Amino acid sequence: MQEKAEPIRPVPRMCSVREAAEVFGRSPRTIRAWIAEGVFDPVRVGRAVFIPWSQIEGLIASKGASRSSKKQGRRPQRSAEERFSAPFKIK
Repeated sequence: MQEKAEPIRPVPRMCSVREAAEVFGRSPRTIRAWIAEGVFDPVRVGRAVFIPWSQIEGLIASKGASRSSKKQGRRPQRSAEERFSAPFKIK
C-alpha cells in the first residue's frame, strides 16, 4: 500500500534585496534600511535576505505608483551667483 503524498503548496514569490531596489528605483542600502525600520518583514535563508513579492505589491498599492518630482532631504539649489560669489567682501 502506498501512502498519499501531501499536495505541494505553491511557494510565494520572493525577490532579493537587489531586485527590490530595482523595483523601487532605490539602492540596496535603502531597502535594507526599510527592513530595519519594519517596512518589510523579510525571509532569511542562511545569510540571504528575501522579501515576499506580496509585501512589495502591498507597498506599491498603499503608496501609489507616482513619484514625487522633488527630492526630499536635499538643500535647494543655489543660483550661479550665490555659488560663485565670494563669501566675504574685498575692500
